[in-house]
Amino acid sequence: DEYLRARDPDEPLPWDHIDPLVTREFLLSEREKAYRGETTPSCRVAGCVGCGLMRYTRDACLRSMIKAKKTIGHKPIPPHENPPSVQKIRLRYRKSGILRYLSHMEVMEVFIRASHRACLPIAFSHGFNPRPKIRFAHPSGVGVESVAEIAEMELIERMEPEEVRTKLNEELPEGLDVIEAFEVPMRYPAPMNQTWISTYEVRFPERRLSRRECERRIADLLSRDEIIVKSGKGRLRDIRPLVMGIRCEEGETCRIVMDLLETPSGRARAEDLLEMMFSELADQGEIRISKVRSRVANKSSLETD
Repeated sequence: DEYLRARDPDEPLPWDHIDPLVTREFLLSEREKAYRGETTPSCRVAGCVGCGLMRYTRDACLRSMIKAKKTIGHKPIPPHENPPSVQKIRLRYRKSGILRYLSHMEVMEVFIRASHRACLPIAFSHGFNPRPKIRFAHPSGVGVESVAEIAEMELIERMEPEEVRTKLNEELPEGLDVIEAFEVPMRYPAPMNQTWISTYEVRFPERRLSRRECERRIADLLSRDEIIVKSGKGRLRDIRPLVMGIRCEEGETCRIVMDLLETPSGRARAEDLLEMMFSELADQGEIRISKVRSRVANKSSLETD
């Protein structure tokens, strides 16, 4: 079969027009090493291995190798030697720019890698598959900018919260940065086990609707006894008890402010509510959503907000 036959490396290959940034010679040498059962060490540890990437991103390569020198020898403590947690640090971080399109799982992985590169003494869970004790509150949806994302990490050695913030920011990519870090008691509930009041701002790039029309649609939604949405698993649920308030505020563009509850059992998503009120604009991608505040709900806030 012409498509599946073995090919001579010296002949033109179907993918030669694609530039993977590393050289053809390096890829062929890696192929031969694979046949011999050999591996190439990471350039962040062994220095440049001559893959050819340096031709395009010399500065990035050098920065990566310099940063890696700090983490050599810094490995997670084996579970059977894992000391107990002695400190909880809660973080408020920003998600902006192109990184607002990261999924929650991707954001988690970024924080785990950044904490490792920053040599933070992260505590690990026990069991067959130990994981870093880094926990998150309900995340904003994909595409939603935020200055009020919440995370929490447990440490096996005490550190100043400001030092944790500084070290993480040195390793996090542009678009993710820790705004605030502070210590909470060890018995404090995990963020996902608390009830939060999150405030969202929604802006329309062009004023397509009058304020009166915005207020009419908001009033129509809030007058309902039930607001039924479909979850990711296809289940229908009523989120009306989780909608604390929606209001329209005057400005250069139409701006809507939402106060929504996020509980351990579920939350109201700003995207779902906007789809119900302004479906014709949501479909065209003309709505910009930002989370501007998150605060732990208490009895008084639930009664007065």
